[in-house]
Amino acid sequence: MILADKGSKNVTRLKIKLQNHESCVKSSGLYSHAISLLEPLKFTRIQCLALGSPTHEFQALYQLAFLNLIVSHFKILPENVSLYDPAFTPEDIQFLENELKYTVMGPDNGTNVPETTKSTLFYMPHAPRSLTESILRQFEPIWFLANDFSVTMGTLTKAKFLEQYPLLASLVNMHEKSGHKSKILENDGFTPVKRKRNRARKIVYVEPDLDYDSVETYFSGIQINRIHADDEAPWKDSFSDLALNVVEIGHKAEEKSIS
Repeated sequence: MILADKGSKNVTRLKIKLQNHESCVKSSGLYSHAISLLEPLKFTRIQCLALGSPTHEFQALYQLAFLNLIVSHFKILPENVSLYDPAFTPEDIQFLENELKYTVMGPDNGTNVPETTKSTLFYMPHAPRSLTESILRQFEPIWFLANDFSVTMGTLTKAKFLEQYPLLASLVNMHEKSGHKSKILENDGFTPVKRKRNRARKIVYVEPDLDYDSVETYFSGIQINRIHADDEAPWKDSFSDLALNVVEIGHKAEEKSIS
């Protein structure tokens, strides 16, 4: 009985904290900007991945509050909201299912959205590159409310990025080309740079020409809309690098569906 009362009090405290977070986020510029970007989309489902543990993690509870606000604003049915993260504790699962009426997927079907991908918004705050690549490959989504794809290369070279995450790297390459950000280099490998006379030539690394055309893709481009973060927000870095990444469907996918 004592344990049951303690559990009930913990749930009540968590609900109050979550509601306070929702009020805080809803009054922010980050929220209004995100909603304005999401308004034109025709999604009826949300798949949330890599949330973290909302009962134990500061960031995860703010990110859950943001999810709740999106669900409420767009009138998404709770049963059409599914979540998976191996970090979920029994307390997380109980709260998400019993209090919020969301669906928590198991490890065997945690990323299983086979027939509804085209109407699904993938909410993946701070998801690792490997997960993003896997989702791109398995389900060919259109909408990602996730890390800004253009900064996901991190410290990798472009060659290593393409080797390890070919679909994600291809999207980033398309984005760079569309914005004329990438500079085409004729040389590859190591190239000497001329300095003043009597100084040793410095060897610098120049990215080799990369064969993005060899990657089989379902897309022809991407629009990345960075969501403005509020300065000195109480949620700190919970939404750092957040963006709406809209994948543009290409001719390859259309030809594949016809055949």
